[in-house]
Amino acid sequence: MPILTTLLDHTTYPARQIAQAYAQRWQAEVVYLRIKVTLRGAGTRLRGQTPELARQEIWGLLIVYNALCDLAVQAAVSVGVDPDAISFTAVLTLTRTHFSAGAPCRNCGHQPTDDAVEALVTAIAAHPRDRTARQRTSPRVNAQQRTEHTRDVNYTITMAASNLPKVE
Repeated sequence: MPILTTLLDHTTYPARQIAQAYAQRWQAEVVYLRIKVTLRGAGTRLRGQTPELARQEIWGLLIVYNALCDLAVQAAVSVGVDPDAISFTAVLTLTRTHFSAGAPCRNCGHQPTDDAVEALVTAIAAHPRDRTARQRTSPRVNAQQRTEHTRDVNYTITMAASNLPKVE
């Protein structure tokens, strides 16, 4: 797949670095997916009826997303794996389960005494890892099938002289 760029100085902008930067750019798309689909819920709209309330809800989603990522990093460090090996969906599910199970008693308000975050990190670390190096034989869902052409793509960057008139 070719990448078009106006950065023509190959010594300052080597083709390999441009291709690597493009691959890293997809990490932002992963974050958007996690927030919009996994965390908020697919097809769920922001509840805020004014711009201020919508901004407040977005900030809330960003705070929760970062807190969940922090839990994933803590779990990854505790077992010595790359944080990308920790499933975001598993972290979200375990967090929801853990904190709903540790809710205070409705009658007396008693709360569990263990360190909730430490127990949660331990549960996340014990969960099976994402197998990032696995080769799937087919995508899991239809949406992934439609975008399968973007997986495992080799990028070719060809430098060509511009045919645009020079502006002096």
